[in-house]
Order: sequence, then C-alpha cells, then structure tokens
Amino acid sequence: MIENSPKLFSVVAALFQDGKILAVSRRNNKDDLGLVGGKVDPGETPDQAIVREVKEETGLTIEKFDLVFVRGEETASGRLSGTYLVSQWSGELSSPEGLWVGWVPPERLLEENCSFHKYNRAFYQSLSQNFIELLSAANGFLKIKG
Repeated sequence: MIENSPKLFSVVAALFQDGKILAVSRRNNKDDLGLVGGKVDPGETPDQAIVREVKEETGLTIEKFDLVFVRGEETASGRLSGTYLVSQWSGELSSPEGLWVGWVPPERLLEENCSFHKYNRAFYQSLSQNFIELLSAANGFLKIKG
C-alpha cells in the first residue's frame, strides 16, 4: 500500500477473480482492453474517482481497495496514474457505459493491441513475488516478459 498518495491525474482498478483480471474495452475499439478506470475529476479525491469509475464502467461497487502502484505516464506532461488493488466488491457485472467488460487472463492486457500494455506490464512487475505466484497458480502460468 502506498502512503501519502501523490496528486493523481488518473486511476485504475485491478480486480482479480479465479486467476483472471477484470478488463474493459476502449470506447472506439472493443479489442483494445485495459484496466477499469479514468481521470480524477476536479474536486474529487483519487479514492472517490476509483469508486465512481468502477461503478460507471462495470456496475460494481468496490468496498475495499488500496493504492499499490503509481507511475508517470509516458507523455511530456508527466502526469501520474495510480493503480488500486481491489480486494472486495459487490454487485452484478454490467456495462452501463456500453463498453465490453469481462474477466480475462492477465497476460491479455500485455498484448501490443492494448493501448496501456506498457503500464500494465510495469504494474504486474511491481506486484510482490508472492502475489504473482498465487496468481500464476490460479491461472495456470502467467508470463511477464521484461
């Protein structure tokens, strides 16, 4: 968990279930998958933003979550994005915003056709070795190439 959160421009959520990760499509390309999330609105805290984004994109209500990864985006602006690891949620999975939403093998988010595959790779690599081993055991085998 990251203490004293920096000012985040955008937030994403990592929800794992049965060795898979929750993914959503981009609006303009249903094959371009990524983590659930978006920009922090003016006057909104990152925690409020992640709760709102997950609800808007998946219909789920997240109840327990921790900021576990922060990275500057690969742009000249150097904006920061944060990833929350969600350990408890409720509700039925749906797509209120009309996006494709579903559970996929984590390595699916590392494919070149995913706009944020570099961010996802850095996030996966930041996870503790124990978590990666547990995830790999649940998913068969998770390959993360450097």
